[in-house]
Amino acid sequence: MDRGYPALFRHGLSPREWLPDYIATYVERDVRQVLKLGDLGRFQTFIRIAAGRTGQLLDLAALAGDAGVSQPTARA
Repeated sequence: MDRGYPALFRHGLSPREWLPDYIATYVERDVRQVLKLGDLGRFQTFIRIAAGRTGQLLDLAALAGDAGVSQPTARA
């Protein structure tokens, strides 16, 4: 009956509670392991800024500058 809905809604989960857990579990943990991140706070800022620019042309120089990281770091 509700097979067309994403699991988030199918199971009655709150998006406000689910998203931070998803980011912490998958994005931060997995990316941190792969890239050997040192500054988690700066990475979180980078992710928020990048998410806010979804659908726009990627301007690494502007993204890096706004997030306070170097362009090679933003590219990685």
